[in-house]
Amino acid sequence: MAISQLVWVSFTETNRVTRHYPLVVEVMPDIPNLAELPSILGQDILSRWRTIHNPTRGQLYATVLSADLSLRP
Repeated sequence: MAISQLVWVSFTETNRVTRHYPLVVEVMPDIPNLAELPSILGQDILSRWRTIHNPTRGQLYATVLSADLSLRP
């Protein structure tokens, strides 16, 4: 049975601004068969960014359009 948990996902930019997003996630019990599945960032955060992905160069650029919390040092 999954357990709901509030978590904060945070990203720090090169200018040291940290963007925070609160999410409610479902924590699944440890199931060995699920350990091989990939993890991806959800649309609830990606829809608030403008992204450019260049897989041939291994690059992903993101411009934050909005965040629930932004902290500057």
